[in-house]
Amino acid sequence: MKIFSKGFILTFILSLILLCVFYGSLLVHCNTIYFGNSRDALESYYTALYHLRYDSSYFHQGGMNYPYGENIFFTGGHIPIIFFLKLLNHIVNVSDYAVGIINISMLLSIVFCALTIYLILQEFSLPSVYSALVATGIAFLSPQIQRLGGTLAYEFLIPVFMYLLIRFYKKPSLKKSILIGIYTFFAISFHLYFFSFFGFLSFFYWVILLFSHERGFSKIGFAAKHFFLQIILPYIALNLLLTITNHVHDRTQYPWGFFVYTSSWAGVLYPYGKPYEKMAHFFCNPIMPEWEGVSYIGAIAVCTLFILIIVAAGKLLTRKWDQVLAPTNQKILNIFFWASMAALLYSFGYPFVWKEDFFIHYIGPLKEIRALGRCAWLFYYVMNIVAFYNIYNWTKNSHKIVRYCLIPISLIVLFTDVYFYSNHYEDTLNSPVDELADKQNNLPENAWLKNTDLSKYQAIIPLPYLNVGSENVWIDEESDLLKYVFIVSLKSGIQTTAVILSRTSLSETYKNISLILELYRKLEILKDMPNMKPFLVMAQPDKINEQEKHLLSECKFVLQTPNYGVYELPYSVLQHYTDSLYSNTVNEFRKAKTYAIGDYYSTDSVKNFIHYSYDSIPDSITYSGKGAYSGNITKYNVLFEGSIPNYKDSNYVFSFWMYNFTTDLYPRSTIEIMLKDSTGKLYKVDYTEPLHILKTLDGKWALLEHPIKIKHPSDKIKVTLWNDDLAKNTNVIMDEFWLKPATTDIYQQGKDYIFKNNRYYRQ
Repeated sequence: MKIFSKGFILTFILSLILLCVFYGSLLVHCNTIYFGNSRDALESYYTALYHLRYDSSYFHQGGMNYPYGENIFFTGGHIPIIFFLKLLNHIVNVSDYAVGIINISMLLSIVFCALTIYLILQEFSLPSVYSALVATGIAFLSPQIQRLGGTLAYEFLIPVFMYLLIRFYKKPSLKKSILIGIYTFFAISFHLYFFSFFGFLSFFYWVILLFSHERGFSKIGFAAKHFFLQIILPYIALNLLLTITNHVHDRTQYPWGFFVYTSSWAGVLYPYGKPYEKMAHFFCNPIMPEWEGVSYIGAIAVCTLFILIIVAAGKLLTRKWDQVLAPTNQKILNIFFWASMAALLYSFGYPFVWKEDFFIHYIGPLKEIRALGRCAWLFYYVMNIVAFYNIYNWTKNSHKIVRYCLIPISLIVLFTDVYFYSNHYEDTLNSPVDELADKQNNLPENAWLKNTDLSKYQAIIPLPYLNVGSENVWIDEESDLLKYVFIVSLKSGIQTTAVILSRTSLSETYKNISLILELYRKLEILKDMPNMKPFLVMAQPDKINEQEKHLLSECKFVLQTPNYGVYELPYSVLQHYTDSLYSNTVNEFRKAKTYAIGDYYSTDSVKNFIHYSYDSIPDSITYSGKGAYSGNITKYNVLFEGSIPNYKDSNYVFSFWMYNFTTDLYPRSTIEIMLKDSTGKLYKVDYTEPLHILKTLDGKWALLEHPIKIKHPSDKIKVTLWNDDLAKNTNVIMDEFWLKPATTDIYQQGKDYIFKNNRYYRQ
């Protein structure tokens, strides 16, 4: 087959025309705009640009998670493109054009996708003009367009793999397998999700061909060798590269969202937002899945799928067993169809939804593919190719009227879908960042950068703080401050302690967030700082919490910009941050009016609190005393059940210390607070997680604290903790449970400590 045929050129011209029509303004201003202003989009650009401009290493990104940084494969920073540009920078510096190169690459990937689908259709002997129109329409209706801005936007990656498998099927060779393996490595270096798409295709491809008794494909040695070269070896190579370049060995093994970001039949078949949605609504009105699960395949593909189901049912009734599983007359296309159908069911959460707590522990690296809904993308491409292939073949030998009506109608419907999908979408993507375009720092937002020596600071600390990526704790306040942190960082090269990455080190995460947790112990992160320079604090004071306000109060105000304040935080402040906690609490205790109640002193004259020390349950691991509560975390662990003595008012708070909080998945346990009236009638149930009520850390121990509101003195409270994600027989240890009025303080002074409200401040 001649690749550069008239049809190929026509596809190229058509896709370029549509690219200019729908995304023309993005092309014109490609070097000064960013595709979307969402946090994920900004993070993708930032990690790529910072790595290109400032990182000396090819495999380590230092912009975020200061002072540790992160391996580039966990940053989502357009890795192959930036790797090439870093090499090119040794010859000619292209850093100033990196945004344009990234944007053009993503947009042209739509064109490359159309060209590849054209080649696939040509492999099945469809007419050139028809193939050109179909390929262009499929490319511009792809759900991957919604990912423009991130590394999942490169549309051509899936169709090219399909095309390479088709070419291998027609004429297998070792060279082609090596080429496919190299291509697989290239694709999965963009994002590991592409390995899941390729895995489904390759697995079904080789398993079915192995049992087909066709040429050499039925030989186990032949199939194993080429499957290894095409899919297994690239995966091993990437993991070997990660092992060599990765300094972190305590990433989460259970990324969050595995059962959240799934798709559904509605996500792929229902025309949300289309003009004909009202017609579909007449038949059904399904609940829309999470946006990650929406991969609408288009009206033509939907209709064709229903026709195929009816045809298959007819074949079953007439006992044409050999044709039931053949949606087309092309063997390789049938293989792709069933591979994509398996991927579709996987995107729905099968088989995991049948028994979540069983399958999740035995699927190995598949746990890393947490947004299952994306796997429906493979079905999108295959189902559309199958649909338009069948439409042509159904009409080829039909009456002229049928042929001349059905094909044009199907193309009109396809491009109607394209129009309503892509029209004005560029307005959403067109997000210029004027502050970055202002190279001379003349804008009011940037003017301070001219007169400030940022080299005297070691890193930026943002307030509100941001740490997202460990999959165990989330510190994520509603604020646009991160955008300005990225701008200052890209303009100056100064790093930031903020984190918005993927699967970050757990130990690094807990050191990092201690900066903005309640003051308690010495900051471990200071041991890892490379110098004693002060920190640059960028803050929006009206959006920060109490602990962040305390940190800001220790800073020296420098200046105010239109969007944030700039402060300086001396290293010595953090160095001695907790030095006065003991003495201040002792003085506070001495000045307070307290009443002796048992071994403690309360600011209330009666005992209106509950305290479980668990000293009657001896344990080798305790936070205080001789005992602690120990139980199976996968079971229901009741910390407290009962009423409060000497009811004071409705506002109470409970707290306790949890061991192994810093271990993977423990922070994602469930805490249930159940409230019943005096008759035993349940009137309120609240649910929270340890990660949401974390107050402070002390080694592996975490202090968890949560307010509750009680209606009546006789009400009964039940606090229960469990975890459905951890393996069975996993132990949990908890100690020092307190339940007290929110306005009451409890003290105790020992030989080398002062106790206040479940905190032990040491001398």
